[in-house]
Amino acid sequence: MTFKKIALAVASATALLCGSHAHATVTAYGFTVSGPWFDNSGTPYGMPFSPSLSGSITIDDSFSGIAAMTGFSITTGSKTWTLADFTGAGSSTLSFDGLGNLTNFSLSSFADGSGSMYIYSNNTMGVGDGQGAFNACNGCVSLGAGVPVTPSVPEPANVALALAGLGVVGWRLRGRVQAQIAA
Repeated sequence: MTFKKIALAVASATALLCGSHAHATVTAYGFTVSGPWFDNSGTPYGMPFSPSLSGSITIDDSFSGIAAMTGFSITTGSKTWTLADFTGAGSSTLSFDGLGNLTNFSLSSFADGSGSMYIYSNNTMGVGDGQGAFNACNGCVSLGAGVPVTPSVPEPANVALALAGLGVVGWRLRGRVQAQIAA
């Protein structure tokens, strides 16, 4: 088999790998929570009455539904809620518009062993510590515009291209070494 045939086969395989890879978009959305709060009973996790809060939610559009949520953060008093607090939630949803932008999220029935939180974008939020302290607001959640997040790992197509290139270089060097040994 000639070098040209091998190079053509490697180039074809690389093009196939690169062309078939779907580019996932990871997007971070900020959201704010601010009054009107109604203070049902106490201050869960040391959360002040009628606080202004800010948080973020990160979405990977290569997944659907709640599985697309890859990051979450908001602090309510002494408790910082992260994605781990929402693992296995049964009543959580994400909704997107026709362009793939997050338009609504609902996170509820989450527990840290004693407390809970619910958030409905552009609607309500509630936080309870499981000890009787609960704080909630209506019409208080505002979702910001999404900001693309640069992935920290190389895309599979780029890795495949690099490996194919290294393979061709190694194959060519092997041929030269064999030719020198034979001479």
